[in-house]
Amino acid sequence: MRLRVDVVVAAALVAIVARPARAQNVHDFAAWLAMMSTPYGSLPPLVTRRMAGQSTGIAAPSSFELRYGHFAFDNSSDAAHVGGVGARFGALGLVVGYEGCSGCSGSLMAGADYEGIVVQQLLTGNGARSLFTLGLRPSVGFGRSLGDGPDVSSISAAVDVPISVAVPVGRTARMVPFVAPGFGVGALRGGGESESGTRGSIGFGAALVDLAPGLGLNLSWRKVFLEQAPTTIGIALTFDR
Repeated sequence: MRLRVDVVVAAALVAIVARPARAQNVHDFAAWLAMMSTPYGSLPPLVTRRMAGQSTGIAAPSSFELRYGHFAFDNSSDAAHVGGVGARFGALGLVVGYEGCSGCSGSLMAGADYEGIVVQQLLTGNGARSLFTLGLRPSVGFGRSLGDGPDVSSISAAVDVPISVAVPVGRTARMVPFVAPGFGVGALRGGGESESGTRGSIGFGAALVDLAPGLGLNLSWRKVFLEQAPTTIGIALTFDR
């Protein structure tokens, strides 16, 4: 799907993409497109050291992230590929990225999130020492189209509730599966027009933390809910200092 799209085209796409779901409208699609044009939807969530129970506080050690996301509609060769570079400074995360597809000029994006820990509880049993974490992760994102066509900007604001369990693997590594239900607001602006709406989402995945000292490998998915809309698949490498 072409990512450089104004509100008029978005309205036409609603009629095609969401035809079986009569309750969906242009506001739903505008919200979905805005969220998918910012890091929230296009770069799936990843496991942080706070989720693994290995750092706490805003002054905790920093990390560097290499992230990739991919999504495409069924039977479409026009897939979106998203690359991002991020960093975390304790609870604060920042990311910048580029979203491109065949036949479009692509877009730039940036985002920020803050990770709060609501509950963190050590689970013991059968000799295991697993860590349960319930978090709260608000985020904001911005995207802007490139190329000679009409300028279109995307804004998103969302809140996730990540739930994870960190399980020791070997001497130092941890396996951390997680699920992250969320809710967000997305807005598109272009050609003097704007549309906005709200969408729910679900993220899930797993990570191996400290495969080698400071190295983490993430595999995750994000679904921003819209009838017949694709799910984003992502991978990421994290490097802690």
